[in-house]
Amino acid sequence: MVGRKMKYWITHKDLDFETYSTNYLQVAWGKPDKCKYWDKDSLFIEGGLFDSLDGMMVLIRSGALPTFDFYYDTIVYKDDWIRMQNILSQMGGEYAVFISELSDWVGNGFETHECFTILGV
Repeated sequence: MVGRKMKYWITHKDLDFETYSTNYLQVAWGKPDKCKYWDKDSLFIEGGLFDSLDGMMVLIRSGALPTFDFYYDTIVYKDDWIRMQNILSQMGGEYAVFISELSDWVGNGFETHECFTILGV
């Protein structure tokens, strides 16, 4: 799990519910029908911050995650994760930071889970 301060991703405890915004992408273990929105074990990224990375276009055009949909749920299996991790790490810069932070959350999760889901905004 995540134990360091991150630039892009935040944990549930760091969500600001006072200014409550639903403009977050969420990553949660399991398929969409098993995921709970705002789950305490999930990781979140604010939509505007994701956009500042041109995240959607990079994921799709680079081939890292060609099925990604900002507004819908995207299932990420282990093979997808490995491809996404390799491509974004090789791109370097902020993409490497973004994927490194997510990697801390993923950890060994595929040992007990078939997939994780990116829950769209």
